[in-house]
Amino acid sequence: MELSPKQQINELIKNNHSILIVSHSSLNGDALGSMLALEKVLTKLGKEVSLVSSETIKENYQFLPNLSKIKDTITGSRDLILKFDNQKTPIGAVSYHREDNSVNVIITPKMGKLSQSDIEFVQGNFKYDLIFVLDTPSVNKIDTVYDRETELFFETPIINVDHHPGNEYFGTVNFVDLTATSTCEILVSIIESFGAGNFDQEVATCLLTGIIADTGSFKYENTTSKSLTISAQMLAAGAKQQEIISHLYKNRSINTLKASGEFLSRIDYNQDFRLALAAFSAQDAKLEDLSIDDLRNIFNDYFINIPEADFSLLLFEDNKNKIYGLIQTKTKLDLTKIITFPEYRAYGQRLEFDLTGLTLKATLNQIVSNIALAEGKTMPSINTDVSQTKTVEPVLPEPPKPEDTETLLKETEVVDFSDDPISKAIESIDQEIDETPPSIDIEDAKAKEDTIKPLGSILESHQPGAALDDDASPYSPSELEGIGNKNIGIRTWQED
Repeated sequence: MELSPKQQINELIKNNHSILIVSHSSLNGDALGSMLALEKVLTKLGKEVSLVSSETIKENYQFLPNLSKIKDTITGSRDLILKFDNQKTPIGAVSYHREDNSVNVIITPKMGKLSQSDIEFVQGNFKYDLIFVLDTPSVNKIDTVYDRETELFFETPIINVDHHPGNEYFGTVNFVDLTATSTCEILVSIIESFGAGNFDQEVATCLLTGIIADTGSFKYENTTSKSLTISAQMLAAGAKQQEIISHLYKNRSINTLKASGEFLSRIDYNQDFRLALAAFSAQDAKLEDLSIDDLRNIFNDYFINIPEADFSLLLFEDNKNKIYGLIQTKTKLDLTKIITFPEYRAYGQRLEFDLTGLTLKATLNQIVSNIALAEGKTMPSINTDVSQTKTVEPVLPEPPKPEDTETLLKETEVVDFSDDPISKAIESIDQEIDETPPSIDIEDAKAKEDTIKPLGSILESHQPGAALDDDASPYSPSELEGIGNKNIGIRTWQED
């Protein structure tokens, strides 16, 4: 009977001693939490464990225990290889013998003699019996340690533990659970299979960190009853839930706050598609690079709570021209039909991705076009020119000179008639007049003089915002209406 992935993992751990644990680049809470928790448990079981990541740990994860155990390069035992050109000087025999505290290696040629210049010293591969690759969907997403030590990964059995839909099943053993919220959630069942007593406060805190990070503190749609049950189990084991929440969601760097403002200033909304989007580059906004966790916080704070939007999209290009994106939908549309890039991570109706090789504008155009295609609509009219910042410095007029102020006040009287009944009547009269003033007949103007003057006296005596007193005018409302019907234009003229 074939063993399950969990049983195969148990057998490999029992039969091996030296274990390497790695994850993907741009470490997030799930990757860090799963690495640290597994290292602590395997060390308890008497294994020799190495944690490797070339990434700098973000400030908001510095509270996690045992971060100092994560090294940026692989350390450990490795062979020293003596390399000879066998065609130039054929080797007849190799032997060694011990002498006091030293070991003498004897190389005997078949003929002739050897010199030091005939020998090349080469470092062999590191000696690991087993490699855990956590929270990583594909080989090319593994930390850069893979590029430096590729041969090690080909020669050593790999246990691949992950929850992402795009996982390539590259391991010797693949424990991939697409229903899990996080790799930390999967690890709980694996650690339970090792035996009782492995969930101390540190392990529980690391595992709960991963679950909270990948569920957005249980706000994402991927949150399940199982994830809540496991989280309760970690709390019972002593996990520091409030400390996790404080560091992951309540702390914001100055750079993140500035980026929040940039995104909000660039937000665009399309009514036809009910699409809210924002995109910009670090170079345009003169910001430092943002991590995926920074972007998640901005997205969670502002973008997922827009009631009018069925789709929310956020794009950011860092200073190395790498684009990060987050998209979420309230519809039942499969987001993998919208995001066709190979590197993505799905969390229910939410998807995160990163890519290189495309401009920010091209990426935005492709996503919006895919939404239009999936919705069976034409391409929406959306401003996709993200090459320039939209922030414009206002041009302010020069303040008046002090000697001009008194004259200005004498010549100008600003009165707000916006809420005044007479103002409204005048506005209705003005609307009936053509934009170009008609030619004025002198005789006709004299005939209208008696009508204009009384109305002007009402305007002079009336206070803005006050109710119109019927006794203040010799004209009845019907007569005022008649005045309006005579197409009388009221203008303010300034003499030279």
